[in-house]
Amino acid sequence: PAYEMIVKDAQWLTEHNVAGVRVQSDHLSEYYDICESLIHDGHAYVCTCDADKFRALVNKSVPCECRGLDAKEHVKRFALMFSHYKAGEAVVRIKTNIDDKNPAMRDWPAMRINEHEHPRTGTKYKVWPLMNFSVAVDDHVTGVTHSIRGKDHVDNAKKQAMLYDVLGWEKPTCSYIGRVNFEGIELSTSKTRLAIERGEFTGWDDPRLAFFPALKRRGFQPGAFRKFAELMGVSLVDKTVKQEDFFKTIESFNKEIIDDSATRVFVIPDAVKLSVENAPRKHAHVPVHPDHPERGDRVFGAEGVFYLSKTDVASFKPGEMYRLMGCYNFIIDVESSSLVFHSEDGELFRKEKGKKIIHWIPVNESVPCRIVMPDNTKVDGYAEPSILKMDVGTIVQCERFGFCRIDSLDPLVLYYGHR
Repeated sequence: PAYEMIVKDAQWLTEHNVAGVRVQSDHLSEYYDICESLIHDGHAYVCTCDADKFRALVNKSVPCECRGLDAKEHVKRFALMFSHYKAGEAVVRIKTNIDDKNPAMRDWPAMRINEHEHPRTGTKYKVWPLMNFSVAVDDHVTGVTHSIRGKDHVDNAKKQAMLYDVLGWEKPTCSYIGRVNFEGIELSTSKTRLAIERGEFTGWDDPRLAFFPALKRRGFQPGAFRKFAELMGVSLVDKTVKQEDFFKTIESFNKEIIDDSATRVFVIPDAVKLSVENAPRKHAHVPVHPDHPERGDRVFGAEGVFYLSKTDVASFKPGEMYRLMGCYNFIIDVESSSLVFHSEDGELFRKEKGKKIIHWIPVNESVPCRIVMPDNTKVDGYAEPSILKMDVGTIVQCERFGFCRIDSLDPLVLYYGHR
């Protein structure tokens, strides 16, 4: 699945601007040909020394006995890596300066034997390129001219530059960045995969996770993450970003992107059914988007019986005036604590300093819904019926609640994004 997920996430993050995808296991013959030519020309050799013995020698700038053998012998050994040698018995090394002041640069490994089953090729291949060799080849073949790497890869870039020089290839320009450490966010894919397998999470799109599938499901847009990357910049300085700061920043960027396009809807979590006494029947008009009157109104048939938020109801105080958004005003009767119609004029509500404007849904025009919160808790409630005319994946702003993404329509499930 990781092969598909990486491509899918990259296409999503770039909004389908990935020029191409190169899977190394699909190009092994290419690596083999280049490696064999290096061995044939004396720039690489097949080492059969014990790993600890080789390490002890190279740390003292002493070449191992394999290094000085004839190139023809190493070509034969390379062929035997595919048929005779077992894992750990032979490795291809790039012949470098054995006196290099950095021991890591001395005769570094390019290919090794690995007999584990591969998820794409099974047991068809046993000789595999190592990172520095394969990346150098990949960059050359795909025409990479500039690369951005973590500063911990400075030595690796030097190794790859050695290979470019030997092969006569033009080296790409490398820029380096410091590490961004996310404090309080688990980003280990291996740990998360095990947790998913144990049933601790429902999958990679579980809202409690901070991986792209989960954040995408909550309604975060790719542009928000690109803006975050721009904010971090290309700098050698390591940075630490706390969980709350990361989400505060990402949510702000995301809101900039979706606020203008998100249709406003009424969604009532933890709904309470209440009546407004003496209320007139009317058609209430509420804007699709308050900043875009040209988009029209949502029209509700208000008949005096509504679903209101339990939180709003709990805040009601006797004698105070409240307003159903776009509909009419009511007061809380001092003696009975019931809701009693007062007036329709919104300007009057403001003049008399009404307590609060609240969102609502007529009981006769309500659709049951479930809202999945970032901690994976589920909140049941009701939504206005217009939401059923929208597509799965649509981002809506639930009035006075937050931005949500429509995850399914039957049943109606919303994933909460942020305020």
